[in-house]
Amino acid sequence: MFQSFSGSSRRTRQVNLSGQDINPFEASSWAPTASGTQKTLAAAQHERHLRQLERERLVASKNIQRTWRGHRVRKDVANSRRQAWDLLDNQHPQEEDLAEPVLMEELNLLLAFFNYKNPEDISRLVRLCQRLLQRSRAGQAFDANMGRRLPFLVAVLLDALSLQSQPSTDILVQVLTCIVKWNPSTANKAITRYYTILSDLLIRSDLSSQSKSKIFEAFAAPLVDRSDTGDKQRILHDSYVSMAFSFLSTPDLASRVGDMKPLAEAIDIDILSQAILRDDSKAVLGDMNPESRLWLLSHFIYLHNLCSTQRQKPGYIRALSTILSLSANDIFGRIEVSQPGVLDISDEEVGGSELPGQALPEFIRSQVISLVNKQSITDLLAKFDS
Repeated sequence: MFQSFSGSSRRTRQVNLSGQDINPFEASSWAPTASGTQKTLAAAQHERHLRQLERERLVASKNIQRTWRGHRVRKDVANSRRQAWDLLDNQHPQEEDLAEPVLMEELNLLLAFFNYKNPEDISRLVRLCQRLLQRSRAGQAFDANMGRRLPFLVAVLLDALSLQSQPSTDILVQVLTCIVKWNPSTANKAITRYYTILSDLLIRSDLSSQSKSKIFEAFAAPLVDRSDTGDKQRILHDSYVSMAFSFLSTPDLASRVGDMKPLAEAIDIDILSQAILRDDSKAVLGDMNPESRLWLLSHFIYLHNLCSTQRQKPGYIRALSTILSLSANDIFGRIEVSQPGVLDISDEEVGGSELPGQALPEFIRSQVISLVNKQSITDLLAKFDS
C-alpha cells in the first residue's frame, strides 16, 4: 500500500552539499515520483518487448535454417538418384526388353526424384514409358509387385501431361491408357484430374487425328464396366461422376472435338444417369457454376441423341429433369434473348427474377430446343404408355 516504505522506521539521512535549506517535512529523495514510476514501467515494458523480438528472431532463424538444410538434402538425394537412374538406364540399350527387377528399380528411382518442371526428368519418364510400351506390345502385363507402384506412376504421368506443349504427349497417353485398362483402380484417387487433363488435351487446336484417337481411348478406359464386385462398381460410378463434372462441363466441347461419336460409344447413358442422380452428385450440381452446368446439360442431351438406338429411359429422364430444374432460371431468360418467342414464359413464372441479358450459346440453345421436338415427345409418351 505504501510504496515508499523500506521496512525501517529510521529516517534516511539527508546529505546536502549545496548549502540549501532542506525542508524536513518534504518526501525523501529516494521516493519515486508519479512520472518516474511511469517511465520505469515503460522502460521495463520496452525491454520485455525487445527480449520477445529477440526470441522470435532466434526461432525464425532456426526454422529457416532447418527448412534450407532439408531442401538442400532432398535436392542432393534427388540428384544422386538421377545419377543412379542414368547409370542404370545407360547399361541397357533402349530397344532391349528389361528384366522385371531392373524395370522395377528404374520405376522406383524415377518416382523418388521426378519433378515435372524439370525437362530432363520428362525425358527420363518418356524413356521409361517406351520400355513399358515395349513390354505391353510383347504381351507382358503388369505383375502385382509393379501394380502397387502404378497409382504413383499415374500421378506422375498426369503431372507431365499437365504441361500442354509436350511433343511426347502420345507416348504418355498410351502408357496411361495401358495402366488404366489393366486396373482402373490405379487412377481412382486422381480420376477428377484425369478427366480434367484429358479435356484440356482434347480441345487443343494443334491436335492431330492420331493423337485425338489416343485421347479417346484414354477417355474410355475407366468407363469399361467390370462391375462383378461392389468395389469395382463404386470405382466405375466414381469414374462416371468425374467424367460428367470435369469433362462434359468443358465449354464448347463438341465444336472443338469435332466428331463426338467415339465418346458417345464409350459412354453408357444409364450408368451416367445413375451417377448424376447420386446424392453427392446432386450436391455438386447445386454448387456448380451455372455456365458449366448448362454445358453439362447440353453435352448430356447431345450424347444421348448420338446413341440413336437407345430410347429415353426413366433414369435418363430423371437425371435430365434434375439438371433442368437447377438450370431453369438460366435457360428461360437467355433462350428468349437467343431467339425471342421460342418459349412464351413471363417473369412471374420464373420467380419474378430479372431475366439475364446474355444469350445462350448456340449449341446449348439447340440442345435444349431439341427436347421439345416431335421425336423426343413421342419417345417420352411411349415410355409412359409402356
